[in-house]
Amino acid sequence: THTHTHTMAEAKICEGGSGNLFPAFNSVGEADWPDGLKAVLYLLGLLYTFLGIGIISDVFMAAIEIITSKQKEAVLPNGQKVLVHVWNDTVANLSLLALGSSAPEILLSLIEVVSNDFYSGALGPSTIVGSAAFNMFVIIAVCTMAIPLGQTRKIDELGVFAVTATSSMVAYLWLLVILVGFSPDVIEVWEAIITLLGFPFLLCLAWLVDRGLVPRCLKRRVAPSEFISHVVPETDQAWLAEEGHGGDAPSPRRRSTSTASTLGVGNDSDNGDDSESELSEFHSWHPRQSREFLKSAVHARLIDLEPQVAASALTDKAIEHPSYAARRRNVVRWLTGGHTFLPAASDTGEEGEWGLQGRGGSGSGQRGPPRVVVGFIHPNVQALENVGQIHLEVARDGDTSAECVVGYATCEGTATPGEDYVHAEGTLTFAPGELTKVITLDIVDDDEPEPDEFFTVQLTAVTPLDATVFRNQECKIVIVDDDTPGTIEFGDLRYEVLECDGQVHLTVVRVNGAGGTVTVDYHTSDGTAVAQHDYIAKQGTLTFHEGETAKTITIEIVDDEEYEKDETFRVVLRDPRGGAALGEHTFATVTILNDDEVKTFLDRVTALLNLNLHRYREGTSSWSEQFREAISLPSPKQDGWFSFVMAILSTPWRLLFALCPPPIMGGGWPCFVISLGFIALVTAMVDDLASLLGCAVGLKDSVTAITLVALGTSLPDTFASKTAATQDSNADASIGNVTGSNSVNVFLGLGLPWSIAAIWWSVKGATDEWKLRVPASVQADYPGGAFYVPAGDLSFSVAVFFGGAAVCLGALVAKRACTGAELGGRWARQTGALFVGLWIFYVVLSSVRAYNHI
Repeated sequence: THTHTHTMAEAKICEGGSGNLFPAFNSVGEADWPDGLKAVLYLLGLLYTFLGIGIISDVFMAAIEIITSKQKEAVLPNGQKVLVHVWNDTVANLSLLALGSSAPEILLSLIEVVSNDFYSGALGPSTIVGSAAFNMFVIIAVCTMAIPLGQTRKIDELGVFAVTATSSMVAYLWLLVILVGFSPDVIEVWEAIITLLGFPFLLCLAWLVDRGLVPRCLKRRVAPSEFISHVVPETDQAWLAEEGHGGDAPSPRRRSTSTASTLGVGNDSDNGDDSESELSEFHSWHPRQSREFLKSAVHARLIDLEPQVAASALTDKAIEHPSYAARRRNVVRWLTGGHTFLPAASDTGEEGEWGLQGRGGSGSGQRGPPRVVVGFIHPNVQALENVGQIHLEVARDGDTSAECVVGYATCEGTATPGEDYVHAEGTLTFAPGELTKVITLDIVDDDEPEPDEFFTVQLTAVTPLDATVFRNQECKIVIVDDDTPGTIEFGDLRYEVLECDGQVHLTVVRVNGAGGTVTVDYHTSDGTAVAQHDYIAKQGTLTFHEGETAKTITIEIVDDEEYEKDETFRVVLRDPRGGAALGEHTFATVTILNDDEVKTFLDRVTALLNLNLHRYREGTSSWSEQFREAISLPSPKQDGWFSFVMAILSTPWRLLFALCPPPIMGGGWPCFVISLGFIALVTAMVDDLASLLGCAVGLKDSVTAITLVALGTSLPDTFASKTAATQDSNADASIGNVTGSNSVNVFLGLGLPWSIAAIWWSVKGATDEWKLRVPASVQADYPGGAFYVPAGDLSFSVAVFFGGAAVCLGALVAKRACTGAELGGRWARQTGALFVGLWIFYVVLSSVRAYNHI
C-alpha cells in the first residue's frame, strides 16, 4: 500500500514535484548536481530563511508590544481615576507574546497540513516537539550556566510558573495519549478540538492565578501589575550621603546637572523589588494619578533636575530591565546587523544586593574579571562609652566564588586610641561563597565627662587587588559619653514635605552624653503656614531613657485643594530636664511644598519620558523611516565587521518587510496581521528547503525538524532568555517563557492544524487517494475517512521528551530546594551539563528511531 503513496498525489519537491513556493528544481538539472553541492546550497538557503524569520519576527513582536501596552481609564472604589492595562500581563505573555515566539513553528505545522491536502507530514509536528526539547533543555542550560559566579536567580511568580510548567507537561502527555491511546494513528475531531481548547483554558487558569482567585498556595505575592503605583524608588539615605547630600538636603528649587545617580535610580536589588517592577514594562506614566509618585519624586530629588535630565535618567532606568519581547527584538537586531535599541549588558549597571555600581572603582562599563565589591553594611555607628565592644559587619558581593582577603585598620579622629578605644588592624579572610565578616573593636570606658568623640575604620584590599571595588570603605564610630546627660537639639534645621504626604517626621538627637533619663518639651509655631489650616498644631514632651540618643516628632499636614505658595512653620524645643541642656539647633523649620508646582514639573517630565519610551517600544513610526532603516548600514569600525556583513545580508529581507505598516499605525493590529502573513510566507520557504536539504544529505524530515529547524527557529529565544537571566533579578522571564511557549506550541501548533484537518476528513469522507495512503487497519476502523497521523516516530519522540522534561523540571525543583534558586549558584554547571545531555539523548534516540534501529 505504502509503495503507492505518491502515485496519485503530487511528488515531494525533492522527488521531482513542486514545493509550497519553489518550483520543481529538476527542470533545471538539479537531479544531476553533486549531492555535496546541493547540501551546501540548501543549507545556506535554509539559514538565510531563518535570518528572514528573525527579522520579520522583530516586526511582529513590535506590533505585539504596541497591542499589549494599550491602556484605558478606570475608576477605583474611592473615586480616583487611574490608567490600567487593557491586557493582563500574564495573559499577554501567554497569548500574543508566546505566539510571537512560537509563530514560525505554529505556521510551519499549519502550512504543511494545508499544502499536503490535509494529510499529516513529519516536519511540522516534529518541529513542535523538537523546538520544545531545545527550549526546555538547551535554553535553560544556557541560562543556568550564564549566571555570574556567586549569583543566583530564582522564580518569583511560582504560581504562574506552576501553571505553565504543569500545562506543558499535561500537553505532551495528552499528545501521547491521543496518538497511541484513544485512537492509535488517528486524530479524531473531539481530540483535536480539546487540544485546541487547551490554549484558552491555559489563559483562563493563568489569569485566575495572576488575579489571586485560586487556592492560597498559588496566589501572587504582589499587587496586580496593571495598577500603576510607585515609579521612582525612595533613595537610600546612606547612598545620598555618599553623593554629598547628607543631612542638609538641597532645596527643591535648585536645579542640578547631575544624572541618574542623584535620583537614586541605580539601586536595584537582587530580591526583585516590587516598587521598581513598573519601570521595566515600557508603559506610559501618569504621575498625577498617584500621590505616592509625588512623594517618591521629592524624596529621590527628582525635582532638583531639569525636566530633560530627569526624563533621560528615568528612561535609562526604565530600559535597564526591559520586557522579554523587547529583549528578543534587540537580540534579533544584533544578530542581523540592525540597530539595537537596548544597552549592552555591560552598560546596564548591573548591581549586587546593595545596589552597588562600583563607585570609586574602575567603572561599571569596563570589561574585565568579575569584580569583588566590599564594604561596611552600616557606615555610621553610634556606641555608648560603656558598651565594652562593638561589632562592625563587612560584606562582599559580586564574584564570591574565590577567596578574598581584606585589610582593615582604625584611624584616629577626635577620639584618642588607648584612651577612648583600642587601636586594631588586621585582615578579614572571606572563604569561597562566604558573604559577611565581623570586625570586633574594644571601647574604653572612663568616668570623665566629655563630648561625643569619633574614630573611623578603613578597609584596604589585599587580594584580588585588581578586581576589588569598595562601597562604604570607611565606617565612622561615634562614642557617646554615658557619664553626662548630654545636650538635646534637632538633627536637621530644615525639613520639606508635600501637602499630600500627610505627615512630616522631625528627628531630635541627644549628643555629648547619654547618661540617665532626660526630657524636653516641644511645640509648633506658625510662620506663613497657619495651624489647623495648613498643619495640626502640636505640643508635648520627649523622654530619652538611659542610652537613648534619638527621638521623632510627627506633625500632621493638612491637604486641601487650594492653590497655595510654599509655606513654613517651626517646631521649637524648650525646658530640658534631668540635667540635659539645649544644643545649638533649638528649632527646625518645616516647608510645606506646593503640590501643584511639583505636579506641573512632573507632567513635563512625564511627557518627555513617554516620548523616550515610545521610541524604544515602537521602533519606526512611518513607512519612509522603515525603508531608510532598511538600507542603512552600520560602520565596520564602530560596530564591527560582523554587524556590517549581517546588515548587508539582511538588506533584501528588510526592504521586503518594510512594506509592513508601521507598528504604531492602528494600534498595532495592521502590522500584526501583515507581518504574520510574511512569517507564513518565509515559513513556507523553510518547509521547501528543509525537504530539499533532507533529500540531499539523506535526512528524514523528522530528523531535520528536531535538529536544524528547531535550532534555527529557537536561536533568538536562546539569546533573549540568556540576556533576561543575566540582567533580571529573577528567573521568571528566562524560564517562564520556555514553559509557556512549549504549551502554546502544542495547543496552537498542533491543535489548530489538526482540528482543521480532522474536520476536513470528517466532512469529505474517504477518497480513493486516502485509501491508498492510509493503512488497511485504519480504514477498517474508520471506513468513512479520518485524519491519519502515523504515531510511530512522533509518539516515540514525544515520550522521550516527556521523560526528559520531567527530569529537567524535577532537577529545577530540587535545585531550588537545596540552593534556594533555579539558576546559577551551586551545581550550576552540573545542572547545565545534565540538561544538555538530556537534549543530546533526545536527539539521538529520536533519530535512531526514525531510521528504524529501535
